[in-house]
Amino acid sequence: VNDYITISDCHIDLDDTDGLVGVSIDQTREIKVLGTYIRNPRVAFSATPFGISVTAKAGLDTDLVVQGCTILGFWDSVGNAGDGLTAAGTAANPFRRLVVDGNVFTKSRVNARMCVDASFTGNTFTSDGMSNALVTLDGGQRQVVADNTMDAGTTATHGLLVTSTEDAATQTTATGNSIKGVTAHGVELNVTTNPIKDSVISGNSIDGFLATLTPPTAQGILLGGGGNGVPDQIVISSNHVISCKDGILVRGFNATTRCVAVSVTDNTVSFCAHDQDN
Repeated sequence: VNDYITISDCHIDLDDTDGLVGVSIDQTREIKVLGTYIRNPRVAFSATPFGISVTAKAGLDTDLVVQGCTILGFWDSVGNAGDGLTAAGTAANPFRRLVVDGNVFTKSRVNARMCVDASFTGNTFTSDGMSNALVTLDGGQRQVVADNTMDAGTTATHGLLVTSTEDAATQTTATGNSIKGVTAHGVELNVTTNPIKDSVISGNSIDGFLATLTPPTAQGILLGGGGNGVPDQIVISSNHVISCKDGILVRGFNATTRCVAVSVTDNTVSFCAHDQDN
């Protein structure tokens, strides 16, 4: 058990089906992973692989900084599981600060659960055949996803997926991201258990083009949910959505569970239609 750990300028290469975790840390208050190269090129693993796996310390604030790293692989193509970076907090023990800045994630998704004051900025994501979302946020407060390049490569489902299974997700901002080649949604706010509210989706470029003469399957931006609720108090502004099945979809669940206080302004939606062929 240590209160402070820094891993800097390392090279970690795990070319083995049992090479499951590049960096694994728990029970530590302050963690920095800087300028480190972590790789496992395998496509099948003996269990779920993780490039960097960090668990929030019980009873104390946990800070995590991942900056200037390159993370390759750590995706089980057989089991459709694995994370390039997983930051695992809970409602009782969230991350109190998370910085993910200037990294390269290839065939490696980011999965952050219950983070407070988190930023994901200037990263480059390439699916390289990976499915699921490139970035998933489950619960949390004051999270910013900005100025990232997200190439779903016609296989990943989402650029950004925000859910609320662990706890409520509030004050999430997605801005200035370039997202292309998604198969389901560019940005989705999906109420699963707890509320999603007070969030902003602005200034993003979302391109759902898959291939010539292949109809697009993605919705550019989706607000959705179910019996537990739908997103509330959301601003969607100044986004450019092109070549998607649907441009922007704000969807309530039924007559009593409806999206309210949603502002959709100054967006540009082009070449989006259910019958679009190219």
